[in-house]
Amino acid sequence: MNYIYDITLNLSKDKLYEFYEWEDEDNPEFILKIPMYKVDKQTFLSLKNNDIVIDKNILDSIEDKTETYSPNSINIIRYACVFTCEDSSFAIEFDSEGNNYMKSNISIDEENEILDICKNIKYTIVDYKVKKYTKNINKLMTRKEENMKKNIVLKLNNMK
Repeated sequence: MNYIYDITLNLSKDKLYEFYEWEDEDNPEFILKIPMYKVDKQTFLSLKNNDIVIDKNILDSIEDKTETYSPNSINIIRYACVFTCEDSSFAIEFDSEGNNYMKSNISIDEENEILDICKNIKYTIVDYKVKKYTKNINKLMTRKEENMKKNIVLKLNNMK
């Protein structure tokens, strides 16, 4: 199994934020070690953009293999891994049933390190099912722009 070491993740249930949109209250996690899988581009995009259920074999192979660092202790994330393709990567955490629970993009310098390592590893076939196709209407909006839009709509509704 391939691992990536010493990265920072901002695992979120709500939305997959780019690293430059991370905020102080997001509680990023400092990962000491996390399993990594190289997949084809189509699989990568499907895993990243949809709600999925991963196969039990992959779930078993990543169980208790992710270590996080917090002051004075090292903790284990039960089911987490990084998926990468030739030009991008992201991290995902699963629940015990294999449902994606949280996702995180990776900062540019850490992603470049992953992509360099990715060149030397083999593709993995990942069995998964899409539970729900996600429509991201605001995909071209930053986190700040989404918040501004929400506040404007709220104020307009209050004016009625």
